[in-house]
Amino acid sequence: MMRTVTKLLSGAFFAILATPATAAPLLYSYFENGSETARFTFVLDDKPRVSGLLNGTPREGFGVGTDLTLFWTTQPMGWYIEFFTLNSGGGFSALGATSGGFSAGQQLFSGSVTNPTMLTGRFNLVDQFIGTPGVLTVAAIPEPATWAMMMVGFAMVGGAARYRRRATKIAYA
Repeated sequence: MMRTVTKLLSGAFFAILATPATAAPLLYSYFENGSETARFTFVLDDKPRVSGLLNGTPREGFGVGTDLTLFWTTQPMGWYIEFFTLNSGGGFSALGATSGGFSAGQQLFSGSVTNPTMLTGRFNLVDQFIGTPGVLTVAAIPEPATWAMMMVGFAMVGGAARYRRRATKIAYA
């Protein structure tokens, strides 16, 4: 009985511990023309704080500020990236980070431009100025609570595999 209560309480504790945060971080990596080295990477929440497009951008979308790390440096730099709706060609703009600055293809978010939810996956894009193909991969970054749950799960599986039931001896009179 005590073991069952302990198991239930520990399960409830870890279930509460693993509840998702309000915004999950996503890792963006952009690869050009079949390269195995990312041209740049940055982290952005799945529900970013958005602002308007830069002046002179004749497209529909939104902009975000982020720390972007280019392939030739390890120091992240402040950057402004714009994401566009499918009606405006999809994709994103990171002037100076991509070869021509604007890669189009698929829309990288769902929802509206004022309240977007960023998508995860692999997106095939094409640089609109010079025609270079590129791939943007977007993956979720596990939270510490997720790692903790995984470690506890491995420990429980290991404990269950190690546990042996003792044989019950029956004595007849």
